[in-house]
Amino acid sequence: MDRSSLLKARSVRWMRRRLKTRRWRPSPGFGRMPVGCVVNPKEVTMWQQYYLASSVEDALEMLERWGGQARLIAGGTDVLIDVREGKYRPACLVDISRIPDMDTIEEDEAFIIVGACATFHNLWTSPLIQEKASLLAEAAGHLGAWSIQNVATLGGNVVTAQPAGDGSIALLALGAEAEIASRAGRRWVAVSSLFAGPGRSRVDPHREMITRFRWRKPGPRQASAYERIAQRETMALPIACCGVELQLTEDLERIAWARIALGPVAETPLRMVCAEDFLRGAPCREESYAYAAEQATMACSLRTSRLRATREYREEVVGVLVRRALRRAVEFARRGETPWPAGRFQPTLPWSGAPWTPIVGGQITFTLNGREVSLAPKPDATLAQVLREELGLTGTKVACGEGDCGACTVLVDGQAVVSCLYPVFKVHGRRVQTIEGVAQEGQLHPVQQAMVSHDAVQCGYCTPGMVLTAISLLQQIPEPTTEEIKRGLGNNYCRCTGYVKIVEAIKDAAKVLGGHKKGVEPRATPRKDAYRRVTGAEVYAGDMHLDGMLYGKIVWSAHPHAEILGIDTAEAEAVPGVVRVITWRDVPGQNLFGSVGYDQPVLARDRVLFVGDAVAVVYAETLAAAEEGARKVRVEYRELPGVFTPEEALQPDAPILKGNDNVFHRTQVQKGDVQEGFAQADVVVEGDFTTPPIEHLFLETEAGIGTLEGDTVVIYQATQWPSGDRQQIADILGLPQERVRIVQTPVGGAFGGKMDLTIQPYLALGAYLTGRPVKIALSREESIRRHVKRHAFWMHYKLGATRDGRFVALEAHLTSDGGAYRSTSDDVIEQATVFASGPYSIPHVRVTGISVRTNNVPSGAMRGFGANQPCFAMESLIDELARKLGMDPFTIRRKNMLEEGSELVTGQILRHSVGAKPVLDAAEKALRAMRLPEPRPGRRIGVGVAAGMKNVGLGIGGDDSVHAGIALQPDGTFLLRHGAIDLGQGSNTVMCQIAAQVLGVSYDRVHYLTGDTHRAQDGGITAASRQTYITGRATLEASKLLRSHIMEFAARSYGVRLEKLLLTEAGQFLDLEKEVVVGDLEDLARLAQQQGEVLAADYYHRPPPTFRILSPEQRQAMGLDEETYLNYPALCYMCHVAVVEVDEETGQVDVLRFIAAHDVGRAINRTAVEGQIEGAVIMGLGYALSEEFVQERGQILSDRMHKIMVQRSTVPVQIFPILVEDPDPGGPFGAKGLAEAGAVPTAPAVCNAIYDAVGVRIKHLPATKDRVLLGMRKKA
Repeated sequence: MDRSSLLKARSVRWMRRRLKTRRWRPSPGFGRMPVGCVVNPKEVTMWQQYYLASSVEDALEMLERWGGQARLIAGGTDVLIDVREGKYRPACLVDISRIPDMDTIEEDEAFIIVGACATFHNLWTSPLIQEKASLLAEAAGHLGAWSIQNVATLGGNVVTAQPAGDGSIALLALGAEAEIASRAGRRWVAVSSLFAGPGRSRVDPHREMITRFRWRKPGPRQASAYERIAQRETMALPIACCGVELQLTEDLERIAWARIALGPVAETPLRMVCAEDFLRGAPCREESYAYAAEQATMACSLRTSRLRATREYREEVVGVLVRRALRRAVEFARRGETPWPAGRFQPTLPWSGAPWTPIVGGQITFTLNGREVSLAPKPDATLAQVLREELGLTGTKVACGEGDCGACTVLVDGQAVVSCLYPVFKVHGRRVQTIEGVAQEGQLHPVQQAMVSHDAVQCGYCTPGMVLTAISLLQQIPEPTTEEIKRGLGNNYCRCTGYVKIVEAIKDAAKVLGGHKKGVEPRATPRKDAYRRVTGAEVYAGDMHLDGMLYGKIVWSAHPHAEILGIDTAEAEAVPGVVRVITWRDVPGQNLFGSVGYDQPVLARDRVLFVGDAVAVVYAETLAAAEEGARKVRVEYRELPGVFTPEEALQPDAPILKGNDNVFHRTQVQKGDVQEGFAQADVVVEGDFTTPPIEHLFLETEAGIGTLEGDTVVIYQATQWPSGDRQQIADILGLPQERVRIVQTPVGGAFGGKMDLTIQPYLALGAYLTGRPVKIALSREESIRRHVKRHAFWMHYKLGATRDGRFVALEAHLTSDGGAYRSTSDDVIEQATVFASGPYSIPHVRVTGISVRTNNVPSGAMRGFGANQPCFAMESLIDELARKLGMDPFTIRRKNMLEEGSELVTGQILRHSVGAKPVLDAAEKALRAMRLPEPRPGRRIGVGVAAGMKNVGLGIGGDDSVHAGIALQPDGTFLLRHGAIDLGQGSNTVMCQIAAQVLGVSYDRVHYLTGDTHRAQDGGITAASRQTYITGRATLEASKLLRSHIMEFAARSYGVRLEKLLLTEAGQFLDLEKEVVVGDLEDLARLAQQQGEVLAADYYHRPPPTFRILSPEQRQAMGLDEETYLNYPALCYMCHVAVVEVDEETGQVDVLRFIAAHDVGRAINRTAVEGQIEGAVIMGLGYALSEEFVQERGQILSDRMHKIMVQRSTVPVQIFPILVEDPDPGGPFGAKGLAEAGAVPTAPAVCNAIYDAVGVRIKHLPATKDRVLLGMRKKA
């Protein structure tokens, strides 16, 4: 039984025991439902009662009965977050979503009337709203994304009173009124009068409720429009938004009257009265729109937000939105037309349509995956919590807890909802479908089949939510377009795939469901774990439960730099249920750990250096007790001055954070004579560039279980380095490595962020010190706080060339912010200096690098590992140089490209598989064959080119040796034991493909075991795109040995000459002379067992040794020549081409097309390779345009998922991956790795395209709308 099955079986046994004692009553046959590992529910409620109101009067009576301690809830998307954040703590929530007519959308003779519980989806799709209040439909389509719009209500948006509320802005522009109901009666008031300040409504939440909105029906020549700009199209608050309604005079030449509403431009949504007064009677001309826009801008109170935009940008863009809204509204009024923003999306049944039955004794009943379920949940439970913790249906994932990621998506009455924000009492009387209920009797749904077939599943953590959203979408639109699918998936975040293959899979499934084809055809080798992931059966660490398990909660530092004066745990230890509280005094071994040198404390002793330092850990019987205990740990601090940039840290009077100075590492590469080189240059370009820190934002937050098995400490967790974890944990516990076992669980994304230890020490300490299993699962906020980030870089570059475009000299200085602890900063800056000169042959080079300690979150490994940052600077300068010389961007690069026989800046001679020119040629050919799109009015098209290179294998002296073993099993299959960790890139599948091809059997016959330090082989760290190249080679060689052994034994056993014996894919042995089957693998395994023959093979693969950067003199002293001096086992090359469209008025950059040509050696699994490129490109677009991990004086501002502007499915780009094959002799069948390389030149390609479009050179990432527009204004 494999580990996943074992964990599932253990959980089933636990669930069966639990069913005997829980308060809820399972329906007949419920015990046969698929279940997963679960965790115990909280025991402390956020509210004491959840009440489903039957009428307005009923709801108001409950408010009065609770005497100011009750709150209304409709959709709940804001209420639940506000309660969790402690903005208020109601004793009772009164749900008004079932009240009849509260969600109607209708008209009478004079008014359009909308119930306060009307959802944004139904406002967006309502024919009435689209025809007679189109700006509200447009605004509704911008709020959140589909799964949020299905539950979020217009009344909730108004009562929340946020200045950025799209619904509120639209209602102000419509001149709407709200009906306010109380026990004293009902009254109509202007919506504009309801806002008292940011988040403060004038509706009394304890005595009053909004029941309806109304506004006058539009008259002749009347129309409206809504304009909005945000950092991204979906799931982002607006930087600014504008709603306009107006009426024209009978001659259609003048504006009779207009209403203009703006947000967030002041403390409340705001009507632009001065601009409205001016427009009364104004001619319908651009001059009028411009003056009104100027008046509106002057009325705003704008401010700078580190997370959204500067005040200067908002001043520019507010006027743009006003002009655009006025222009569009006038055009609609003249033509008598309205936009239809929802397209083919259809309204859904209102939530009040479900039969209303009272909840008796806290017992709810609903249909779950076709079976009736009755249970009495805790009053404050969400649907996600009950599904996972009470019912064991862990296919529903929780990755953010705030509705931002869609991993928790389930279907309620067929509608996609985010279950992490959906109170479970809402499902009373409804139908719920989770991922476990999609496949029927082992038969996958066409969407699931297509996801497997198209290789649309990588880490798999987002997959259940994606599948359910897609099923709901196809019920809405049976044959959706690509754009409709992207829109439908807007709430579902995927960091791995780039969405391309997911969209393709949904389109394919639509054809099957529509009867246009019989079934989904196989298009790719199915991943070994694909079935488990599309059905929700995969068990991740956070899904696990062990009997007698404790829960751990970490006490984090309150300050980025402070002295610890004392830690008092007495109050925490007195909390009922708390078993133990540990501090640094309890660490039995070394109180230090680190990936490259032990530098970081397990538990802070006398000082904290960043806000993610752990000070104490509380272990308790329940999660609620652990959380309460953590709050009761008293830590006395004395705040110390901090340093928050490398510049501050390197000042002579800067506080020394650790050691002798604030420098982690200095490095330099030098080749030739730089001064001589610049003397030869005819043209020199020079510039300063910066790149920001970046959050990995993998979906699965850090979670794991520590336990004791005999005298061995066992850690179950997702990691990129099991053997490295074991070494560090053993040292922390003071144990030999043999007494520590690391068991890899499926990884829900990593990208380098799961290479360092995070919670493993606290799992190990908890299990070791208490003798009981311990579980810790970080919240999204804790995850962001704890793990490393991509390094921020400051770079000065100077590049010289001759008139014909030959590079003659490069000088660069790189500075990185390593944060509070070393992690991999030394190696990252070392690699950055190596790759600073790109894939070019330059005779004279000097690059210096320095990595600096600050009080920021530590920096470490992330996709690219030091190659991305210098590539941005180098490729930007090359683009500038090409323009100065009047040269084509391909030609100037081709003149200088590395080729076989070229010398790297380090002195290594390139001998084979140098794909720099081939990928450049392939990208250029694809661009020449592409017809560029025509720009829309007011926009410009630009094309940008960038090239890059990346190491394959650790190199620079790292140990790349690995083991692999393979054995014939009794059932005639093969078990491959290897050490590559599948992070979603598909290494398990590729290893099995390699073994199957060498053995000559079908892929289905090869199974794998990896990631277990006691049972699998050591594959080293999964990083540097090394596993296909390194472990793949070990797998190939081990499989060769085993095949030879099997064939020799079979020939002896069956009396057939070896050269006449054939092993077929089906596992049969064929005598070619007699043309008969003489046996099969299962039979051979039986014979081997009888004869004591072991049909297995192990192989230790040690690639040629690599060296850190050595001078010619050092190489000579070590006896290294051109053949033996290697810095890297292999290199891969890539060329990216971006086609962008830039809005000249707002600075918005849309990447329309993207060519990504990659040198892959040889593609073993082409579809998986394409998926890696597509996912990397989307990640690279975020790096280019929107992502930045924002810290302010050591405090984290980007502390939530919605504050980290990763690209979502709605990005309009078409990606064209091109695989260039030139086999590398060191890899299996010539294959090389590329997962990290895919994002290296993306950002400079985009920024070079921006320059090509509008002439703005972006030197500081990301290229936000703000930077692009203000760059254009500065240029003008």
